[in-house]
Amino acid sequence: MDSADFERLLHAVAAKPKEEPVSSFEQKAINHILNDIDSTVGTVDRNNNQTDADISKLLGRIGHNTQQTGTITQTDLDITRQLLNTQQIVREDENEVNMQKLLQQVATTQVKPENEELTKKVMTSYADKRTKDISNMFKQKKKCEQIDMAFLLDGTGSMGRFLIEVKEKVKYIVNQIKNKHNDANIRFALVTYHGRDQGNDVIDFTNRESEFINKLQNVKARGGSNGGAEDVYGGMKKVAGLDWKYVNRLLHHIGDMPTNGRKYSRGSPCDIYPETDPDIKSIFDDWTGKVIRYTFFKITDYTDVMMEEFSKIAPADFDFNVKELKDVSHLADVVRFTATNTVNTTTANHLQPSRSVSVSHIKTGQEEKTRQQKAAIEKFVPFSGTCRIQMMNFLPTREQLLSCATEEFPPSWLYEVQETQLKNQVQVNKVQGVGVNRLCLECVVEDECAQLECGRKDTIVIKEYLVNKYGEADFEDRKKDYSHQTVSSAIAHTLAEEFMQSIDSDQYDAKIKFIPAGIIQIATMKNGVVDRSKLWNCEKMLKSEFQKFTNNVGDIFDDTAKIGADEKLFNQLLEFSMFTHKFTKGTMMVVDLQGEYDEASKTFTLTDPVILCENVKIFGNTNMGAQGIEKCRSSYRHYLDAKVDNGDFERRMKLLNMA
Repeated sequence: MDSADFERLLHAVAAKPKEEPVSSFEQKAINHILNDIDSTVGTVDRNNNQTDADISKLLGRIGHNTQQTGTITQTDLDITRQLLNTQQIVREDENEVNMQKLLQQVATTQVKPENEELTKKVMTSYADKRTKDISNMFKQKKKCEQIDMAFLLDGTGSMGRFLIEVKEKVKYIVNQIKNKHNDANIRFALVTYHGRDQGNDVIDFTNRESEFINKLQNVKARGGSNGGAEDVYGGMKKVAGLDWKYVNRLLHHIGDMPTNGRKYSRGSPCDIYPETDPDIKSIFDDWTGKVIRYTFFKITDYTDVMMEEFSKIAPADFDFNVKELKDVSHLADVVRFTATNTVNTTTANHLQPSRSVSVSHIKTGQEEKTRQQKAAIEKFVPFSGTCRIQMMNFLPTREQLLSCATEEFPPSWLYEVQETQLKNQVQVNKVQGVGVNRLCLECVVEDECAQLECGRKDTIVIKEYLVNKYGEADFEDRKKDYSHQTVSSAIAHTLAEEFMQSIDSDQYDAKIKFIPAGIIQIATMKNGVVDRSKLWNCEKMLKSEFQKFTNNVGDIFDDTAKIGADEKLFNQLLEFSMFTHKFTKGTMMVVDLQGEYDEASKTFTLTDPVILCENVKIFGNTNMGAQGIEKCRSSYRHYLDAKVDNGDFERRMKLLNMA
């Protein structure tokens, strides 16, 4: 049989109705195909899209039959193990979804004794694949933290103080960026421009900061302007020739006068080359694929016309920014903030195990994410209905938490949610926000719900995934998927209470608590029929501004945190995460901290936490396993070490011995 015959056979098996069990004959045929995939002959094309789709359908049949029969057959487990061994699984999102279905089914179904050993092998294979995915993701994370940072600087005499500021603050910028991204790799470059025909100073990219600083010492402010205009165009041409190669490409342009040419220099004192017509469009064309984010630091009003014209010429999708800079001492902090914010955006939108991080992927990824977010908002129409709310009816014990990391199969309590309120009228009014993965809607409940800590006519938030990983018919699978957030919130709540009981209130300034989260099912009318198919996560709405403090891959967002002047408050959040790792004996860690801070009560009210656990078979795809734990611990430790001079040393030493 040639490759086409094998592929046709696989397609025929996969095309059967999902309700039809996989026969022993089909199993033999599939085994033959899958063995051939990994053979030295390799007749089946691994990259064939139809083959991937057929494998995904086959997994769907297995998942459906397991759900319908309430048990997992040896045939199904054997096929799943074979699929895992072909390296096809966990490669595409749909395959990952089908594997998650199987994991959830194992957790809620009694595994037959004769199938237990084979089931363990399947679980181990999945865990191995997931671990490899996470390893690849953290390799991509390092690429997300690579920064090319160039300065385009007016090098005339009037700008000498800005050149000095760059020279003196390079080390500060590096240290501040690495406080948030301790694996950051930063390359610096500099281009200066002067009056027309007065040349340029060019220092190409280097990641050796000492080398860059040494070269900077030889760059002097010199020359004067051409009557109120400079050769900005000449400097911009030099920028295009720099050795741009890292994923995050930032250009900081600092100048107090416009480029030559009447079109751009109107409003400047005078321009002795007004007839000049620099081809700025060609510059932006040359920058395409090189400069990703351009920031002009405005010092005088003389550059307003130039920036207005530049903004018209720049491509619509070009990241074009103008920031006012009256005080030279603010330059380093703005540059540092721009860099960390860019890295955070790159990480949030493009960190996926199956995608390499590159400039082209960043652009297409941003466009796709923006399209999904825009479509979700445009699609929304206010609605009302009768809801059912389900939540965990207990808080997990320390023993249950510790067992999570060692149990062969996902513990069934991870999926145990119970009805807390059978009927409650709700009115879903508007979009509250849209994040990287979920749409948040504001919803008013008619009656009180004690479990969500809300009263009559209170506003709650309901959240749904932008992309429905499961089909509409797979209600139970979607419900189990949404239960991850409910369980994670309950675990975080337990650990926050332990933290608050363990600390010295004189040393810690704020309280930390987590909002209870549930699953809400709203019954609405659809074409004259009651539709109960939609699910959301639900929680009480925060009272004040939402803030992001950390994520699940080690990033720290203290730049955007609004928690008052006392930075110890922010440090306390990181110390809480460190405590959760210690309390669970190194098996688990609560991260991705976000929510609100109430200054009057000194309370952090947090939502949507992520549980990192050594056992990658549980807590969904946000669980980055032992590698995620180590990355977050390393990042938080690096950040807190820099705060020792601020009186945090003693409290940190106590933290290490708390649990």
